[in-house]
Amino acid sequence: MSSGSDTPRRSSNEESVRPTRGLMRDAPSQVGRLEEKQLIVNVGLPRTGSTSLCEAVRQLGFRALHVWYAGEHDPELLERLRCGRGPGVEELSQYDLVTDTPFYALRETFERNFPQSRLICTTRPCEDWIESMIAHRSAGGAFLAREYGLPGPPHLRNHATALRRAWIRHHDEVASGLLTLDLRGADEERWDLLISLLRVTEENALRCRAMPWPQLNQRRGPA
Repeated sequence: MSSGSDTPRRSSNEESVRPTRGLMRDAPSQVGRLEEKQLIVNVGLPRTGSTSLCEAVRQLGFRALHVWYAGEHDPELLERLRCGRGPGVEELSQYDLVTDTPFYALRETFERNFPQSRLICTTRPCEDWIESMIAHRSAGGAFLAREYGLPGPPHLRNHATALRRAWIRHHDEVASGLLTLDLRGADEERWDLLISLLRVTEENALRCRAMPWPQLNQRRGPA
């Protein structure tokens, strides 16, 4: 898979990391050695529920990063992460979960350089994913297009065959063998799986199990 972009860099600070009001933080994350952290890395493609997953993590009182803009738009920073060291890499250690761009292209990076991390993959049926990508024409941006040889963005109806190939390739090469989180499953099952991955107090677990699973960016299904 390739990397690199001329798109202006945006700070990852644009992504809120505050815990949801009313829940106590269970295990505050601190900036430290990324290779020693049990970071949850979702390698699911965009439009597979990654935004909703981030919100669920926050509702449990943890920190989540949805899209690492710095790594997406800075090829040198992304290469340092792939090498496992260098300025800017430790930024990720402040989070409990990272998801979406560019992480869906980095399974081998985390398995090789950060063996303490735990990889999962959010997913949805292929044809449903294609419809969601067409409805959200800029999803994944130029990074996804480069990694999977897509003609967009924007993702158009006549790109369906290329999108289908990308979904199949991703599930064959990246998602295979990983714990899969189907964000169209039952709310209780999704909460139980997420709670099992995090150090969650019994109080917070009970509160969340009584809540519906977050449904963000709902046009054509959860984001």
